[in-house]
Amino acid sequence: APGRQMQVDWGHFDALSYGATKRKLYALAVIESYSRMLYVQFTHSQRQEVLHQALLNAFRFFGTSPEEIVVDNMLTAVTERWGRLIRFNDAFLDFLRPFKITPVACNIRSPQEKGKIERSIQYIRRNFWPARTFADLMDVQNQVNQWRDTVANVRIHQTTGEKPQDRFAKIIPRPLPEGLPDCREAETVLVHKDFAVIFGIDKS
Repeated sequence: APGRQMQVDWGHFDALSYGATKRKLYALAVIESYSRMLYVQFTHSQRQEVLHQALLNAFRFFGTSPEEIVVDNMLTAVTERWGRLIRFNDAFLDFLRPFKITPVACNIRSPQEKGKIERSIQYIRRNFWPARTFADLMDVQNQVNQWRDTVANVRIHQTTGEKPQDRFAKIIPRPLPEGLPDCREAETVLVHKDFAVIFGIDKS
């Protein structure tokens, strides 16, 4: 049904260089299942607060939140499972609660259960990533935003035969709750004895 489900997954995209330092680069992809409308956020971490902030940014981009969100078995979403019994991460549930979103976890080694987002990660690798250079994380994000708006969401999708943005326009949005949480990550810094400050210490 239009607007009912979104699928979410991480992809690892090599690393960015900051002088002599390299930091791992990840992309969180979020797809609205009916329209195939895509949101992508690049990060240097897959930590809990980074996931929450990226999802919040995605909901703001879409202007709506889904009734259910499909995830794999990442520890930031699923802490334990015994067959079909699943224990979701408490912090993840706390984040979803104001939006009234039900999490759905895929079975282990069952990528077909979230095939839309799996294919989206492959599409990003194939269509966006090659032959590009990036100055820093902000540059990566600016470039992927432009690609998202001028390529990914305006192409004719092979499965639906429609442009994702046109199909998305048929969705009746669910209003986002007031007082959205601030999930932004606290930056780790290293302060030397001479009070020189180094930002962006990699904790991942």
